[in-house]
Amino acid sequence: GWGRAQETYGEDPYHLAELGVALTQGLQRHNVMACVKHLAANSIERSRFYVDVRASERTLREVYLPAFRAVVQRGGAASVMSAYNKLRGEHCGHSHWLLTEVLRDDWGFAGFVSCDWVHGIRDGEAALRAGMDLEMPARRYFGRRLRKAVARGEVPRELVERSVRRVLRTRLRFAVAPDPEPYPPERVACDEHVALAREAAEASAVLVRNDGTLPLG
Repeated sequence: GWGRAQETYGEDPYHLAELGVALTQGLQRHNVMACVKHLAANSIERSRFYVDVRASERTLREVYLPAFRAVVQRGGAASVMSAYNKLRGEHCGHSHWLLTEVLRDDWGFAGFVSCDWVHGIRDGEAALRAGMDLEMPARRYFGRRLRKAVARGEVPRELVERSVRRVLRTRLRFAVAPDPEPYPPERVACDEHVALAREAAEASAVLVRNDGTLPLG
């Protein structure tokens, strides 16, 4: 099972897409960049650093990718984070098929891609060529090693400049625009929002099986 299932809206592609789009639009309405993660098929927590997910392209496009596509195309997500796991033999952070052919060429994504923290990149040159733009949280492969590779002519400087443009263009787009709807601190966890959260939690509870325990009393 997946140890972070509570962080999602469930496993149904349609509901994931609809709720993901709404969340993305809500965040970005306040000039906060949304980061969609983890692309893709990151469904096994304990072995996510080394598991190789094997799925047909049809399965990926019908089950695992629709929510990402919706959030990119309809939600206008500013950034995407790649997953730790491998996908059909290749780390997601090194996958040209995933980060460029699907994400950018098919879906028209114009933002920047970051890796999952610390272990999301195993090969800086491979990641850069695949479409990775930003290493997080520190420069392990995109720092000195990559600079030396560029200086030796092993990696085209244009690839680095391409990623720089993607990151700066996206950040500037969110930095220069004023917040159209100021969100004062006193609205955080206010009574109205707490009541709405409680109502949503109560309404979404599902009874799978009842062996005579309920109703209590």
